[in-house]
Amino acid sequence: MTLPILRALVVAAALAACGGSGSTSAGAIPVLDTPRSEMPAGLAGRWFSGTISSIQFYSPTDGSWAPTNGSGFYFVIDPDGAYEYGAVINSTVYNCSAQLRGVERGTAVLEGDSFVTHRHGRVTRMENTCGRSADSTLGPAVLTYQWSLDDSPGRERLTLTAPDGSATTYSRWR
Repeated sequence: MTLPILRALVVAAALAACGGSGSTSAGAIPVLDTPRSEMPAGLAGRWFSGTISSIQFYSPTDGSWAPTNGSGFYFVIDPDGAYEYGAVINSTVYNCSAQLRGVERGTAVLEGDSFVTHRHGRVTRMENTCGRSADSTLGPAVLTYQWSLDDSPGRERLTLTAPDGSATTYSRWR
């Protein structure tokens, strides 16, 4: 299990234990006026890591969640600097299954090799067949990653490295 997935599971367990902030409602992720910059064509687009079946499992219109399969992360970076980040993590141990789904939206600014995200909000749903299930939300935050692109082996890849040194590599979604 990679370190980012392990971290996400720990965060999900903590959110479920705390009960989060209640149910997610429509408009849970506000649209804020935050800095953004145009993204180069090589960076803009849909990126994924793992085996997720869909990157459209949360409806911002009504706050509903759709079933999904697999586990992984995705990043959608619009040419105008808006972004959406999401995760799906499934775990089964004996007769117990847990699924974490989360979506974050905001804007991003490129500053050299820094990719600075201005999160507007994040909604998360944890469903657990043998324990507590919960929805939670997080508000605005600013996070800075180092970014790099490569084309090996014949597949475009984006690597984002967090300040703690953990890195996630995404492949372009085709």
